[in-house]
Amino acid sequence: MGFLSNSALRPVKKIASQAEALADAFAALTDEQLKTKTAEFKERHQNGESLDALLPEVFAQVREASWRVIGLKHFYEQIMGGVVLHQGNIAEMKTGEGKTLVATLPAVLNAIPGKGVHIITVNDYLASRDAEWMGKVYRFLGYSVGLVRREQDRKQKQASYGCDILYSTNNELGFDYLRDNMVVRKEDLVQRDFSAAAPGTKWFTDITELSCADGKAYLCGILDGYDRALLGHSMENHMRAELCTTALMSAARRFGHEPGCIAHSDRGSQFTSRLYREVLDKQGFRQSMSRTGCCYDNAVMESFFGTLKTELIYQLPLSRMTRAEVRHEIFAWIEAYYNRRRRHTANERNLAPLVKRALHQQANVLPLAA
Repeated sequence: MGFLSNSALRPVKKIASQAEALADAFAALTDEQLKTKTAEFKERHQNGESLDALLPEVFAQVREASWRVIGLKHFYEQIMGGVVLHQGNIAEMKTGEGKTLVATLPAVLNAIPGKGVHIITVNDYLASRDAEWMGKVYRFLGYSVGLVRREQDRKQKQASYGCDILYSTNNELGFDYLRDNMVVRKEDLVQRDFSAAAPGTKWFTDITELSCADGKAYLCGILDGYDRALLGHSMENHMRAELCTTALMSAARRFGHEPGCIAHSDRGSQFTSRLYREVLDKQGFRQSMSRTGCCYDNAVMESFFGTLKTELIYQLPLSRMTRAEVRHEIFAWIEAYYNRRRRHTANERNLAPLVKRALHQQANVLPLAA
């Protein structure tokens, strides 16, 4: 938690305090009353109440259930860790500080929509231990718990992946994904549809530098976390905040976004500037930032820029081209190639990102704000 400034932690502490303040109210409930809260939360969510709005009550429910079932109650700092995880950030904790217990809070909250939650550990022992240990809390609250291990057959894995909350290792999840991409029949797939992101709920943004004949040029791009479609971009002769706000505004005008959409970036001065933060607030975005210099924290954008450089930039004689000429080539490649011909392997119809996104919206699965 030490990488967040006091200003960034302030809203996290406020939410954690709201959850902690409900402790006495939930402690007064009987076991049956505590369990029926699960159905109530699901119904409220189906009626339009967001997970963020439900968070304090759900965290209080899980905290009380954990105390009754396994004798462990989340400390205030652990509640903060749960809030950070739910917001799509990383909560760094030392050995013994209760990562296993912290994970129960966002796991239950994000299991409410019924689309499944994956909790990933580094080995089979930890996956089995945590599924059994924390599974008592989940089952008490009415959620199903699955465990995926290497020795399981297809039907066992399908049953586990269909549970509300799943424990497994990074290796097994990765290889199951690869194996699913090789099956011939749909009924042989073991993993359920991915639903961690929907259109307009999380955007990634970053900047790359280009050396042209008449000086430096800087390209800013906005990618949708749902399908990696490029939603907005801008190119300037400087790296000031206006470069990023222009790309963000063009994406927001063209595609719209959900209230509370997460705008993820690194900690560059452009993204920490007052102007950029004002634009985010005005447009209803929430900001998420990686540590400075850690490109792996923003791997989605790094992958996009890598593709752009490999398939276009490295093929151009940049030293003999002006910034205007490079801008024209890049924008033409983006509009004619990336958004229309690029395929995304995670959808069975092999659709281009923007096509997949449009169909998702037309189906009214998640209507977007104008």
